[in-house]
Amino acid sequence: MFSAIKALTSALVILLAFAGCGGKNAPKQETSPDSLPTSAVASALKAVPQDAVFVLSVASPTSFWDLTVNQSIVPIEAKQATELNTAMRAHVQQHLGLDVSAVQNVLVFGTMSGGAAVIGPVKGELKGARDEAGLAMATLDADADIVAALHSDTLLVGKRDSVLASAATLDGKSPAFSGDFTNFAETQFRAAYLAAAADLGKIPLPPTPSTQGLERAGLKVDTSGIHLMVTGKPETLNMLKEQLESFVAMGLDILKHEMEASSSDFAIGAGAILAYYNAQSLAAALKPTVDGNTLRLDFDLLGGGISGTMVVAGIGVLSAVAIPAFTKYTKKSKTSEGIQFIKKMSDGARTYYATPDFASTSLTPSQTKKHFPASVGPTPPLGTCCSMGGKCIPDADTWEHPTWKALDFAMRDPHYYSYEFKTEVKDGVTSYTALAYGDLDCDGVYSTFSHYGVVVDGEVQAGADVIKQNALE
Repeated sequence: MFSAIKALTSALVILLAFAGCGGKNAPKQETSPDSLPTSAVASALKAVPQDAVFVLSVASPTSFWDLTVNQSIVPIEAKQATELNTAMRAHVQQHLGLDVSAVQNVLVFGTMSGGAAVIGPVKGELKGARDEAGLAMATLDADADIVAALHSDTLLVGKRDSVLASAATLDGKSPAFSGDFTNFAETQFRAAYLAAAADLGKIPLPPTPSTQGLERAGLKVDTSGIHLMVTGKPETLNMLKEQLESFVAMGLDILKHEMEASSSDFAIGAGAILAYYNAQSLAAALKPTVDGNTLRLDFDLLGGGISGTMVVAGIGVLSAVAIPAFTKYTKKSKTSEGIQFIKKMSDGARTYYATPDFASTSLTPSQTKKHFPASVGPTPPLGTCCSMGGKCIPDADTWEHPTWKALDFAMRDPHYYSYEFKTEVKDGVTSYTALAYGDLDCDGVYSTFSHYGVVVDGEVQAGADVIKQNALE
């Protein structure tokens, strides 16, 4: 899945790099949905292999090159625009050897093991390419095994295996994307500037009540607005609807808090005020509805006198304030788990140290173990939660180690952190450390929470506070 995202990023970077800056006299292009490259989108779908679980399409009524050239932020004279285009074409030719000025559509597909972008039509010969499986192929990122390959007039960019599978599909050597999901995707892509479709039944979503029974999801951006559609069991969709409404309400609360907390800073405060009141209007418009086995959420871009430019500006303001605030808020809420449970582990250690063990010796009630359980963990191993989509599914067998039993410690609900208990005897001093490790955004960078206890004159003295390192990563 990550490879498909990387493929999309590579494709868009290539296309945007191809574009120059327009001149004052550049002719304007027709931008009605009737001029969208419907046939090109349909042709690109033929390059999607059968095991695809999501497909995304970006289409333009004119080529991406011309669209960017003719809608320059800073207009320049026609002569300069011509020179710029010439220089850009020479640069692209030098590095890629391709003419991409006619590309109007980029389609990206993802499988459970990779993905690729389908771009066309292109002309020329791919720079630095070698022959592989009958394709002219060049390596873009050796570490991630991302390649570009030319198949007739179609450029394929993505994970090597996915690019080869796409080429085999175009050649009729492998089964193509077909069936109900294909029909669903084609419906989403019709007259759309941007559209996406996902086969949720094939994607291992976290096994929660709000995900069990989901079938497909579609996103479509056209001249009327933004449209989201999810199909599945009615009871699951109603639960999803409630979660979306709660998510919007929580977002408003976060923005209101940011607005009140930022009043002392002029620039940040102004942005927070704009974000909050724009978000209120946006929340009123984003009302999900459930009808049978379909959930819909529609946002009219042009209704009520709101222009597309105003929407883009509004989204920009909201994103600048809301996304960092929401990310910080959600991470903070998740850290409460780590703090809560290492304190529980620490309590278990002190109880164990002070509890008589009559089973192993002939201790009297006044005598105690005078030691802590053996070191154990991290449990589950680091990276396990991210491999499950960011949150670990509880497993009773995971916590069967004698130390976890001695501490009366186990995670019985889905959790974000891995836990470790360390015992140390050094220079005659006995101590323990309870630790929690979390990678909340699954980027390989961990936060660490620890709570320390040491034996002084036969009594366990625990630290007053939890020590936090890189708490929000």
